[in-house]
Amino acid sequence: KVSGTVVDVRVREGQVVKKGDVLFTIDPTAFRIAVENAKAQLAQATLTIDSMKQDYRRMLSDIAAQQSQMRLAQATFDRAATLIKSGATTAAVYDQARFALNSAQSQNQSLNEQAKVLLTKLGGNPDAPATEHPSYLQAKAQLDEAQRQFDHTVILAPFDGIATQVDHLQPGQYLAAAAARSVVCPEA
Repeated sequence: KVSGTVVDVRVREGQVVKKGDVLFTIDPTAFRIAVENAKAQLAQATLTIDSMKQDYRRMLSDIAAQQSQMRLAQATFDRAATLIKSGATTAAVYDQARFALNSAQSQNQSLNEQAKVLLTKLGGNPDAPATEHPSYLQAKAQLDEAQRQFDHTVILAPFDGIATQVDHLQPGQYLAAAAARSVVCPEA
């Protein structure tokens, strides 16, 4: 089921084998490295998801703080608008209050848009376990596949039979995945 270099042949031509006996092994080094890499990718996906959750919670806190700033800017603007009508303040104070309000509103809108993006990246649910997130599931599938390939570096007899064509297997030989199928013939 995997291709690689034969490192050990455990049977002889004509040897009787039972289902599950080790026939030969393929160099597992590249497959072991792939498993370790996939484990690291899975761990990184988990950290990234947890980081996004923390960023989202921080963003909600920033939005709440910005809304307080926006209320203050609105109150300051309303006061300046009343005072400008009565001539008790200058146009510069009114303009400054208006710009501060516009700035606070823009910043609030920006924070809300950033929070929406983070929420989308979290699949719409910031409380969902990391193990349900698509990037985790993808990394987990890659780990499962790497482990499956690693597990297939030890070739076992699929059934009771007699080892044949063993002379064609030599340590150091590159073996394509399909070639291993003809090593065991059923017993007559």
